[in-house]
Amino acid sequence: MDGTKHANNGNWNARATWAVYGRQPQFHFLLDILLPPCATTDYPPSSPATADTETTYKFHVTTEGASPEWHYECAQWDEEDLPQAVSFTKIGEIPDGLDHRHLDEYLRGIPMTVSKVDGNREHLFTCRVWFREAVRQLHDSGIFVECHDIDSLENELTNRATAAEYLGRLPQIYETKLARPWQ
Repeated sequence: MDGTKHANNGNWNARATWAVYGRQPQFHFLLDILLPPCATTDYPPSSPATADTETTYKFHVTTEGASPEWHYECAQWDEEDLPQAVSFTKIGEIPDGLDHRHLDEYLRGIPMTVSKVDGNREHLFTCRVWFREAVRQLHDSGIFVECHDIDSLENELTNRATAAEYLGRLPQIYETKLARPWQ
């Protein structure tokens, strides 16, 4: 990381995150949230969160780990442990009083299949297909992310990630006007 802390203004940031395992088009799409220090007193026992520690959770689908099939994962992670990260783009916020478990409730039930909405453009399920459906569901919740054009958001974020990769100063931190917190 570049040492820059992500501004959270008292809220938790839901950001779109890209990790690169090689060059485009091999971007891995995931969502993450950054919890400010002591955002809640009800951390899981395994969490090392303290009064001066930010905690990040990732939400994604993967074929790595115990199962070679696509499976959903919500896990605590350290962005420093992901040297392949290309860009972070803030796309929404989790309101005060909610935490990673609330976001997990919305995301864990997304099927590991191409949605009907994407059926004409996608033929294989990937982490990018899951990401698109995740943003749709978070938008539909009316709480976390407001995004009326997932196609334009995906294009912008992929173009920025590609440019960031070629700049070589990774990861890059961006903002977008195509997705934002609900007002």
